[in-house]
Amino acid sequence: MQGFQATKDSLQDLTGKSSPTLLDPNETAKRTALTARMVRAAARHGVGNPSCLEESLVLVHLLRKQGIASQLRIGVKKNIPKFEAHAWVECEGAALNESEALHDHYAPFEAEFSSNPPGQS
Repeated sequence: MQGFQATKDSLQDLTGKSSPTLLDPNETAKRTALTARMVRAAARHGVGNPSCLEESLVLVHLLRKQGIASQLRIGVKKNIPKFEAHAWVECEGAALNESEALHDHYAPFEAEFSSNPPGQS
């Protein structure tokens, strides 16, 4: 089992060249939503029980392959003595792989784990 950075680096290496960014914002929004739904369905109904981090890494990877910029966010639970962490993906400030506002209960780390297509910042 590899750590977070090694997994993220492996996914970025596998990505290679990404598709050009979609020009039509409506098409980009549709593809983003569809990709998030597909990853969520695979996580719920597929083999195994992936963690929120694993699911989020897959989603970021698939979005990047389509030329869609997204950010991997990781946060910790607010105001509790026990340490709890959560990972999710955001696109233009909106959480993609959340059925509700679950991520609102977590304070995100200030640094974003960006997954912009090559050539974009």
